[in-house]
Amino acid sequence: MKIKLIVPIILTAILIRSTESVKHKNVLQNRTVAEVKNSLEKHEDALSEVLKHKTGVNPIKITNVTQAKIKPFVKKEKKILRMISTKSIENWAQRLSEVFFEIESKLVKREELLSAFSDAMMVARNGTALVNKAADALEDLLTRRVKAAENIMRKAEELDKDETPPPDNYVFDHSVDLDKIKEKKIPNQKGWFMPQNCTNLQKVPLNESNHFDGKVSLQTSSVYVSLEVFECDPKVMKHIYWTEGLLSTFKKNYAQDATTDFQYFCSAKGFLRHYPAALWDDMHQLKLNTDDVYDCRLRSWYVSAGGAPRDVLVLLDASGSMNGSSNQVIAEEFTLALLSALTDDDQVNVLYFNEKVNSLIQCFNQKMVPANHVNSAAMMEELREYTKVNETKVDYALKYAIKLLRKQRLIRDRPKSCQQAIVLLTDSMYDNYTDLVRHLDPGNNIRLFVFWLHDRYGLRDDTRRLAEWLSCARDGYFAELITHADVTEQVMSVLRVLVRPLVAQRDHRLRVFSDIYAHIEDPRRSEYHWTQKENAEQLYRYKELRKDKRKLLDPRRMYEDWMHQWKLNEYGQYYEGEELNYRLEISVSVPVFDATTAENITIQLMEERQRNSTRQYPVNRLLGVAGVDIPIDHLKLILPYHQLGAGGSIILVDHRGNVVLHDNLKPTFDGDVLRPGYRTVDFLDLEQPAVSHLPRQYLPDWLKFRRNLIIDKETGNMTMYAKNIFEDGMRATLENRQYFWRRVLDHYTVVVALPNPDAHWAGSESQFTMKLAEAALKSLSRTDFAVQPDWLYCRHVEPHFDSREAEVLHFIRRRSDEPNFAMKKLNHIFSPIPPLLLEKTYQCDEGLMARLCKDAIATDKWAREHEHPHRARDCSTCELGSITTFFASENGLTRWQVHHATSEHAAPVEGSVWARGPREAWYRRAAHRPAALHVHAPARRPQLRRNSFAPPPPVPVSQQWLTAARALTSPDKGIIGVTGFHFYPSHLDDLLNSITKFPCAEEDEESCEVSCDGETWMCVVVDEAGWVVAPRGGAGVHLAALHPAAMAALLNASVYQLNWLHDYQSVCFTSTNKSSAALMVPSILKSLWRSIALVLRVAQEFIGLLTIVNAGAGVAAETVKEKMKRSNRLRKNYEADQFESLYDDRVLVNRTRFAACDRTRPLYQLQHTRAAADALRGGPHPCRWPLAGALVPRTNLLLLALYRPCAPPDPRPPHPQHNRQYSGDVDGLLSAASQLACWRNREPLHGRQSRTSCFPHQYDQEEGYRQCGPWLPDSEKKDISSRHLPSKLFLAVIFVLMCIINSNYFNCAQ
Repeated sequence: MKIKLIVPIILTAILIRSTESVKHKNVLQNRTVAEVKNSLEKHEDALSEVLKHKTGVNPIKITNVTQAKIKPFVKKEKKILRMISTKSIENWAQRLSEVFFEIESKLVKREELLSAFSDAMMVARNGTALVNKAADALEDLLTRRVKAAENIMRKAEELDKDETPPPDNYVFDHSVDLDKIKEKKIPNQKGWFMPQNCTNLQKVPLNESNHFDGKVSLQTSSVYVSLEVFECDPKVMKHIYWTEGLLSTFKKNYAQDATTDFQYFCSAKGFLRHYPAALWDDMHQLKLNTDDVYDCRLRSWYVSAGGAPRDVLVLLDASGSMNGSSNQVIAEEFTLALLSALTDDDQVNVLYFNEKVNSLIQCFNQKMVPANHVNSAAMMEELREYTKVNETKVDYALKYAIKLLRKQRLIRDRPKSCQQAIVLLTDSMYDNYTDLVRHLDPGNNIRLFVFWLHDRYGLRDDTRRLAEWLSCARDGYFAELITHADVTEQVMSVLRVLVRPLVAQRDHRLRVFSDIYAHIEDPRRSEYHWTQKENAEQLYRYKELRKDKRKLLDPRRMYEDWMHQWKLNEYGQYYEGEELNYRLEISVSVPVFDATTAENITIQLMEERQRNSTRQYPVNRLLGVAGVDIPIDHLKLILPYHQLGAGGSIILVDHRGNVVLHDNLKPTFDGDVLRPGYRTVDFLDLEQPAVSHLPRQYLPDWLKFRRNLIIDKETGNMTMYAKNIFEDGMRATLENRQYFWRRVLDHYTVVVALPNPDAHWAGSESQFTMKLAEAALKSLSRTDFAVQPDWLYCRHVEPHFDSREAEVLHFIRRRSDEPNFAMKKLNHIFSPIPPLLLEKTYQCDEGLMARLCKDAIATDKWAREHEHPHRARDCSTCELGSITTFFASENGLTRWQVHHATSEHAAPVEGSVWARGPREAWYRRAAHRPAALHVHAPARRPQLRRNSFAPPPPVPVSQQWLTAARALTSPDKGIIGVTGFHFYPSHLDDLLNSITKFPCAEEDEESCEVSCDGETWMCVVVDEAGWVVAPRGGAGVHLAALHPAAMAALLNASVYQLNWLHDYQSVCFTSTNKSSAALMVPSILKSLWRSIALVLRVAQEFIGLLTIVNAGAGVAAETVKEKMKRSNRLRKNYEADQFESLYDDRVLVNRTRFAACDRTRPLYQLQHTRAAADALRGGPHPCRWPLAGALVPRTNLLLLALYRPCAPPDPRPPHPQHNRQYSGDVDGLLSAASQLACWRNREPLHGRQSRTSCFPHQYDQEEGYRQCGPWLPDSEKKDISSRHLPSKLFLAVIFVLMCIINSNYFNCAQ
């Protein structure tokens, strides 16, 4: 018992003392044996004192203390952080450089290639000569197409004069279902008096055509009729019939030049006759199961042919009577159609009025804006949201509108309009405003159109009479808008009035060159297609819900779905690949005038006698518009891209400054959706200053440059410090670019941009001789090669070969065999027998073919040295594994050799994967700094599709491999091409690990050199833009995302500099789901409501069960049929109940609407300055300078050892893969489309006056149209025959009666 009491006391004392000993452990380690003995004796005395009241307890005597071995306390030292020395990382960087250059020296053999090109003649790139060559080629093409369109115009006007009606059995070839046999239509309405079978029921033989991009027949033409036009209407059939005669002109134009694309005549009656005959569905690149909304009369090339520009102001009634009525819907549809019909040269605004007048967009108040897609889309978006209250004050709206139009005429620095018009849409008018408008516009400059919105069976007032008088007095037009079918026709009525001044003069013809557009596509189809994509996403989610509700609604899954949508809009990581070629094109069009100069219009008066009233009006209208298409892909073939070199570009802009042709123009997103605003991309949107600036904050010197190029000077050149953007907008080089430009036909401007205009290249002009072709054929026939697929070389109009290389070899062989080989054969011969290969039409670029042959001859020896185990090019032990060495010339020739390693991560690929030569990203980078070896890692952006279930876009092989490239230059600094090798990223990862990470035993840790163990230190290789080259575990990784603290330190030390790339072609996604403004219900109320709902649900189920049981007791006498009906009803009710229990609001898709917007992403640039070098040479410091770095000698790479434990800074460096929306300080409550429109119009970029002659509204010359007031009955002289009609009928009746009375009736009749 005593022992049990002593032990706890002893343990407590020892524990207390041990705590004190920890505090004084340094002192205990230095005590002697005597001091320890004295201390223990004190402990013994203390214990005796504690236990002295206890009897029978003897104190313990400690003896032999001096013999005890006391082990001294050893301090466990804290692990000291060991830094990677600057010397170590410099050695590693040197080792990396040695491996790269060793492979280049051993396998690429640059010296052999240099000696092979020793006699190549170097010439300087002449920007002036290049822009003149491009402008001459474009002018020649446009001139030939203008002549073809004028041929169609003259033939159409000649055919229109023939009044021969179509035969009763006439049918025409309809472009829809042209290749199918159609069934005869049977009238489904009694009393239908119009024919329904006016189209050819037989199919037309069609052939697949690459040139026309669809199935066509060169033997005939076909007709497409707009949806709102009845093709069998006799008035329409008359014009379809006489346009058959255009076939001879179509075929003649094509026979003279087989490169001619679609020719057509768009009739004012609403049909399009086009040659060649083509299957309409094939002409639509986007296949949709919906009605086609195409109407050729509303295309920009048609509307522009009627004369432009115009100022059009739409006044929209917003009184309370419009709210929620059909009038509101019709008015909005009409406004949308009118905005779509206007051209980019027109100025427009939409104002809604009641007691006040406001623009749909607040920033558009008191101004007019160009009717381009961005502004029109913004107004269309806001058209759904304006409020309709109070009464109508038409007089106030007219005063406001006329004042605004008068102000518009006085504005400088903008193209002046030829006509001004007000379009008034209202459901009521109570006063005659003719005198008011005459007072406000005494010069009669403004036309006024009035459209009366009313229900077919609604009340009538004086609106018709007042509106007719007002519009007639102002040379406008009046009509009633009752149904949806009236919309398009009344928009056409507005355009017919505006075209009067052009047709009235009869002499001058406009030659219209259009802006860029997507063949027959309509933006409304893209919006419908986007809706279909979201419908497919919703269907997918419903199916997943039925499979496994718990899995779909799992919080992690819901978060992933939310993040998918978030990245699309917030980070701009939507898929920007082009899976669908929309066949972008421009066109040449010419108006065709109606020969009729006057016509009588007769109506029947609304009176008891129903007399006729006739008026004679002048006729100044279009018969239609003739045109010819020029696809952009065809246009590129004639431009000298092959003479630009790496980084050079050819740009084509119109008179407004909008881009028609540019390497960075992006027409689609999500693979197949036409991008909004693709037609209104300005020159400064794609050519951006190198100096960092905010979006849309244009620098003064760049505004001056644009003004010189677009407005002031027809030719010139300027040098600007600019960004050369490439690789889908993910990379850019900052350089001085020299711009050369020349205007073409006073409409387009050709611009050539060269990064280094003084550079030399092996581009001397040569002739494509038989001897040269023979030597090149011998070289190319024995080895693999590739040519630039987008350049002309020699090419058939209709491709015959499967590859461009086979086609080039064919023409080289022909040139070696044919002494009189022609460089161009474009005359087409019509024959029922298909042409032989040598009879096909083609065209060649002689200089390009000659230089290609010279490159082939010079590289013949290099290309024929194949891999062999015992030769110098053996790569079985290469440290970068299997590689593909290559040579790419300035003339587009690529040759390569494949080298296999014993241990490989991936088999080497053929060099034809990188066939674009000077247009490849690694070629550009190597040519930008010729002395360095550039290791190129493709900078890929995340590509998310709208539909989460859709597979991600495949990664091309060319973006899975790394490329080491260096420019091959002659002694006089002329560039010949680029050489290097492609290798797989995993091999570089292995090499990096072998150099920077090495094993070390634990006991030797202090003496070992510090390495990148992957835990404390991580070694990476980045390029001059900060993209991670190795390790390449996640392709497209940037240092700012991998280690934000390191990038922040590099930015602060000016090792990297931050710039910005602005994307003015971006898309934003606005949610269309209406958010509830109700207050959130407290959780206790929610719980109560759910409990009540549960009780009600259980009660419902119980009642249903009782009903079934009771029903089962009384069905003994039911028939089998009644039982089945009851069973089916119960089953359907059960399924409905099951669906209700399955349904959940969280499965609904967030519906969106896409709109154009601005985005911006960061651009990092490595600085080659002394300060940057000194910063890298400084030693690392944890988290203040969490890295050690060194440049890899003679390359573009930077080797970094990163200290991993550092927390990311706040804020983090911007991520290059985050393309964030930017709208400046514009009102955030506006839609994305409206924000962009306001932002762009804050500092508008003006264009120059259109080249087409201006034909303004002449009030005095249109007096014949102003027959205002009520229609009066025709004079009695015109109706004299009707006055004697009763007496004649009476005499006829008497005669018949007399004949009946007479017995000789038949004789009398004879």
